[in-house]
Amino acid sequence: MSDPVRYQIIALVMVRMKTIKKTASYKTDLGNNIFHMRPTPLQAAEVPGMNILDHENEKSPSHAGGRYLNKISADLEAFLAAGTATITDCYDVIEDIYKAIGTDDQWSGLADDTQPKGDKIEIDQDGKITGKVIVSIEIEYETAKWSF
Repeated sequence: MSDPVRYQIIALVMVRMKTIKKTASYKTDLGNNIFHMRPTPLQAAEVPGMNILDHENEKSPSHAGGRYLNKISADLEAFLAAGTATITDCYDVIEDIYKAIGTDDQWSGLADDTQPKGDKIEIDQDGKITGKVIVSIEIEYETAKWSF
């Protein structure tokens, strides 16, 4: 039995995010530390890094012969180290994430579409300036009624 489509798509999101490296014409090396639904904070050696959270999958009937439309709501949380250019680094990470998604927003044909839902920057100055970026996306795909 093959893995559920949702699992396959999230696995492809992880693989894609791992390509975000300066050697691959991106502005950052975010791709060195990519995690999925990690319950613990990233350690200093894992920053910059990303935790992919696929919180919710909304299902609704499709118009395609008994199929169901699935919409995964996912947050791509990126964490950046302290530095004098933290805000600039945050902008670079957002650009890199959107660029990576845009290379194939149908995830090798498993999804119908990926929609950007927005992005957010958080700066923490408790002792040292650190940055956090959250890029929210929605991935749409179809399955049978009781599949995911």
